[in-house]
Amino acid sequence: MLREHVVAQELLWCRRIERIVLAGTEAGAFTCVDPWAAATRILVAIDGASAYINTSAEHRRVPTADMARTVAETELGLPPGTLALS
Repeated sequence: MLREHVVAQELLWCRRIERIVLAGTEAGAFTCVDPWAAATRILVAIDGASAYINTSAEHRRVPTADMARTVAETELGLPPGTLALS
């Protein structure tokens, strides 16, 4: 039962990201051929980076700090640094 609940929650997050990607694609803000696949990869990058940040952060913060942003830029056909905070 717990597994089913976790899967349902993960899918909700993925669908939220997919809707954002689809809306941005439809608005012409970026390009994406497969919003579901992009959403899945972006969420995996966020989850994976957060797992490393929470363990031995002092050893891995620099190499993983911009990973989710970099994956999102790649998935959305954006130039590197586009989603960086200014």
